[in-house]
Amino acid sequence: APYTIVMFVVGFGAGALGAPWKDWKEYTAITEIDPDAFLFIFLPILIFESAFNIHVFTFTLVFWQCCLLAVVGLTFAAFMTGGIIFAYYSSEMNFVACLFFGAILSATDPVAVVALLKDLGASPKISTIIEGESLLNDGVAIVFFNVLIEAVPFGISKVAPWWQVILTLLRFSIGGALVGL
Repeated sequence: APYTIVMFVVGFGAGALGAPWKDWKEYTAITEIDPDAFLFIFLPILIFESAFNIHVFTFTLVFWQCCLLAVVGLTFAAFMTGGIIFAYYSSEMNFVACLFFGAILSATDPVAVVALLKDLGASPKISTIIEGESLLNDGVAIVFFNVLIEAVPFGISKVAPWWQVILTLLRFSIGGALVGL
């Protein structure tokens, strides 16, 4: 889908050009959105829409594959991304800060891939695995990020005890699932 590339280039260009000129301010105002508004208003709506439109029967068949890809895949990707960033910026950032960056970047959004698979007539099972993994991936990324926040309550130089990190992980993952049910 080349339109996504064009939209990225146009958006990047408008943002870059909008910085020095005040006339462009109204077109680039979205860049000043409150992060909490995005996290608590827009993200739940997007996740709900994705969950609402998924084929439930097929999703139940491929649930464990989606969980494996989401949990193990995101954790691996976050550590790899954090490790690569740490390798390049170890003098400026410690590994925990790099893991924050890795957790943010590792959540995937395969909308274009799923649309292409549907256009090509691929198996609904493959599309559901990709959609389900993406749906669970967003939740895993949020849990991973929040666990990192709880792991470094006193700043990045001091890490919380390991048992406190495990309790936070359980609270966010299992507790969040129970509240959702």
